[in-house]
Amino acid sequence: MVHDELPTRMRLRDFLARNWAVVLATVLLTLVMVGAVSTLF
Repeated sequence: MVHDELPTRMRLRDFLARNWAVVLATVLLTLVMVGAVSTLF
């Protein structure tokens, strides 16, 4: 049973559920970069 007709929201939710650690790391890295840039300038 392959669900090809999943809504985009469910697909995104499943992606986030599988890759929450990667998403969290990306968000933290982005915040650190923004903080560094705002500190420099």
